[in-house]
Amino acid sequence: MEISNLSSEVQAILGSVSSIATEVVLGLGIILIILLDLIRYGKEKKGLNLLALSLLGLNLAYLAISIPVEGQTFLGVLNTITKEKAFLILIDLIGVFYVVFQLVLGKPDIQKKNNKLSGEGETLALIFSIILGLHVLIKANNLLLLFIGLELISLPSYILTAFRFRKVSGEGAIKYLLLGVISTAIMLYGMSWMYGIAGSLNFSEVTTALLQQPVEISTIVFVFFLAGLLFKLSVFPMYFWAPDMYESAPIGTAAFLSIAPKIAALLALKHFVDGFGVALFEHPIIPNILIGIAILTMFIGNVSALGQEGSRRMMAYSTIGQMGLLMLVLFLDASLNYQTMLFYMTAYAFANLVIFMGVGILEQRKDSDRIASFAGEGKGNLALGIAMTIAFISLVGLPPFAGFSAKLFVFTGVWSAYEQFQNDWLFYALIAALINTVISLYFYLKIPYQLFIKELSDEGFSLLKREKSFLILFALPLIVLFILPQILI
Repeated sequence: MEISNLSSEVQAILGSVSSIATEVVLGLGIILIILLDLIRYGKEKKGLNLLALSLLGLNLAYLAISIPVEGQTFLGVLNTITKEKAFLILIDLIGVFYVVFQLVLGKPDIQKKNNKLSGEGETLALIFSIILGLHVLIKANNLLLLFIGLELISLPSYILTAFRFRKVSGEGAIKYLLLGVISTAIMLYGMSWMYGIAGSLNFSEVTTALLQQPVEISTIVFVFFLAGLLFKLSVFPMYFWAPDMYESAPIGTAAFLSIAPKIAALLALKHFVDGFGVALFEHPIIPNILIGIAILTMFIGNVSALGQEGSRRMMAYSTIGQMGLLMLVLFLDASLNYQTMLFYMTAYAFANLVIFMGVGILEQRKDSDRIASFAGEGKGNLALGIAMTIAFISLVGLPPFAGFSAKLFVFTGVWSAYEQFQNDWLFYALIAALINTVISLYFYLKIPYQLFIKELSDEGFSLLKREKSFLILFALPLIVLFILPQILI
């Protein structure tokens, strides 16, 4: 009987392996990249990049042709490809863009030793580890898998932050690590309470059990649990690490970490909150805590960005403000929330890619990320200036770019949720979002103002063809998605 049971379990595992095919590819990719780098094949720059692009392309092809099966899981702990499919595609696309990003910028952040690039293989292996963690986090329906996904993201991120081999990078990585450890410890404490209350690690059973507890207990436990996800989202009160990390990390890493982990963390939080269903608003405190965090985060991010003189720190606070607004998607109608989140994150991702690539190019040429040092460079490099201006206007939320549609979907969705649940905090959040949109207009136009209005302070420079091409390529979706939002909605 035992052999029969073991055989059936093995068959069940093998039968569901196809549901984690993309994660298997990523795991094998990590091993292959490390092995090829060890046997010195990785010393040829194109070799490892080609391997990384091929593996990510394989994943994208599989995701594109796979047929979603609603409710199917891998061993009961990982959701298979259903409504998460589009987010997985977006994550892997961002991985592709990271590799392209590094190729376009010529890997300026990786230290050179004896005229040979050092750290390239390790960087790609760590990026693949993060992408694997993002996949696990997006698919998790279990507290243990959620924790594993977060750690697969966090540990490589701490290392990548220090990859500029400078003192400031080490300081930024240490701050990032210490705050990450604290948030993880708090989250684990909350998870232990959840398991004790529910007797289960599954999201649906945990949320059901929480609603049956006294308000004080359920609120405290939920707040502890939130710590780890809020840290990844860089929202109040777990945002302090972001400016230092963005300033100290390699520009490509900062771009990647400003987008990909946010998508997965917010989606994981959405999956957990969905377990409450409409009963969420029956709880007198939990929804108000989430809305309050969103409002405070918007104001902290946007107001703090106003006084920044460095482009990296400004973009860090920009990300904080954007995540505050995006948290409001948690309360949208079930028929719209995932589509709205996907549209917003896609528009946000392309805008950030353009801006970070532009900042990376300017930083290389000017040896500074100070906004004032970019003066006049847009006049001689129209592709750079126009692409960055499009991206900044999209982040503000003005037409005719995708950011306008994204914010419109969020605003109308929040208003509908307010009408449905009559929660005053949703109305306050909508007003706060509108006010912060106006505030963001000022600092988002700082760099375009320097690029086109100010005069050159030195000789200037010319863009390479590949730099022009990819700036335009990354900016185009911001126009296309405004004209054809039905592509994602």
